[in-house]
Amino acid sequence: MSNYRLFQINQADHIVDGHVMACVSDDEAKAVAPQYLPGFAAVEVWCERRRIARFGSPPSAPVGTVAPKTAVPA
Repeated sequence: MSNYRLFQINQADHIVDGHVMACVSDDEAKAVAPQYLPGFAAVEVWCERRRIARFGSPPSAPVGTVAPKTAVPA
């Protein structure tokens, strides 16, 4: 069993709350994580320094960055 950290993230892409859960595998941690999503923009699951999964919206772009332009077929 490993300890996994679960972070609840708001619309501004900031961590609002965190939880520790003991799971047998990455798959078990990913199966449990979505129950923590309601009311938050996203939930991330980490095992030590390794991000296992992110549920919900993708991370927002840092302030001052410009989204890349998509290629338009000729």
